[in-house]
Amino acid sequence: MKHLLIFKTTMLCVFVLTTTTLMQAQTWPKLYGASTHKGAYKIHESYDQGYIIQGFQNKPNALFRWSLLMKTDINGEILWEKFFGEPGSNIGMISSNLTSDGGFIISGLTSKYDYQGDPLLMKLNACAEYEWCNIYHIPGKQSYAADVLQMPNGNFIALINYYSFDNFERIWLFCLSPAGEVLWEKVYTQEQSSLYYFNETGHLLTLSSDGNILITADCWMADPQQPNVGFMATLHIMVDADGEELWTELFRESDDQAFSSYPVKTLEKLINIFYTCGVRTSDPVYGHSVATLMKFNSNGVYLDHVILHPTQNNHIATNLVPYDTNHFVVTGSYRIGFEKPHIMLYKSDTLGNILHEKELFRDDQAIQDAILTTDNYVIMTSLHMTYNPLRWKVYINKVDGELNEA
Repeated sequence: MKHLLIFKTTMLCVFVLTTTTLMQAQTWPKLYGASTHKGAYKIHESYDQGYIIQGFQNKPNALFRWSLLMKTDINGEILWEKFFGEPGSNIGMISSNLTSDGGFIISGLTSKYDYQGDPLLMKLNACAEYEWCNIYHIPGKQSYAADVLQMPNGNFIALINYYSFDNFERIWLFCLSPAGEVLWEKVYTQEQSSLYYFNETGHLLTLSSDGNILITADCWMADPQQPNVGFMATLHIMVDADGEELWTELFRESDDQAFSSYPVKTLEKLINIFYTCGVRTSDPVYGHSVATLMKFNSNGVYLDHVILHPTQNNHIATNLVPYDTNHFVVTGSYRIGFEKPHIMLYKSDTLGNILHEKELFRDDQAIQDAILTTDNYVIMTSLHMTYNPLRWKVYINKVDGELNEA
């Protein structure tokens, strides 16, 4: 099905690329961005056990944000930085993944044709040089590419939000060939279950062990006990490799009541066993928001939910890293009153028992991404606010299995 909207497949953006070699004479943790506003979102381990960091940089005296890829060696020393931007418009990288040819596939948005933003997908080679770029323009309608991954056959699957003038067509998948040609596009959540939900938004894609694609999303629900009152809930959608919807399920403990929650990251811990980390809002037992691991099977059936540190108020789990068969490393944050949030790191078993915990710093921004490296360290990225002068900076932390600094 070809959606009747303007569709671009040629290079429409002018990318200004700057390659520099910088030295950072410091051990972990790393703090980058001494002279400019700079932030980090995702991190990947590269072929040489160095790291690729995806983020942004606001150029001095510039009104628009440019996107950034930064390559480091295994010790976190910067080898090069490349900036992607165009005078007069924003280009935002929301997510990225490594590709089978050693390059990068990037999802995000651009304001080149519409200040509200259009979805952007971009393929780069192993040197972060441009191969192709697609922009999907919908006049006057905000839409964006939230995530993208590569399938075993080489095709790309992109998660696109709000790609329609119809406000009920909100979560889309595009399938693209390795050269960037759109092979199909499909919309989901068009058939409602017995529980009414609305305003769905997709967040990320997870490729399952059996080759299916899991979409992690959120939605709003009407509270059956309180008319005109709504709450946010976690929504999972499983599709096959051809984009056919297999099931759509709210995360819920019972058939008549959804789990009031907000999802952040999802992984497949064991074959056909998935965990989504996030927050359970207004927990009925503890009376406040608690960091939660939501466990379900490959059919979307509720298995369990694990609460981390229930005594900590306004608590959220932001990343979930499977450290070994029986343990997770979890990043999160909690807040007491109006103070700055405590940015936390936990080592737990699969039942939620905390074995180790560590406070990393105090900031309004939680950890953005975390991965397990080939040498069994957990490396994390975050946006970090510093003062005097006031700036965003890239903060990278690396710890071992006992949460000790590398």
